[in-house]
Amino acid sequence: MAVNAEKASGFISDRELPVLWAISKGSLLNKIIILPITFLLSAFYPPAIIVILVIGGLYLAYEGAEKNL
Repeated sequence: MAVNAEKASGFISDRELPVLWAISKGSLLNKIIILPITFLLSAFYPPAIIVILVIGGLYLAYEGAEKNL
């Protein structure tokens, strides 16, 4: 689970597990949606995977550059 300490700390002890459970459910839901689409794309149109990865990389580079300005 990719959660930074800022998102998953600072809760009172009886709230930590429900918050982590909510994050886990959201992550699982994303995987249930994203994985079948990825498998279908890789089976029927593999170049789409490369395009999506490049677009994601460009977006991450934009976000990183924006934070440095």
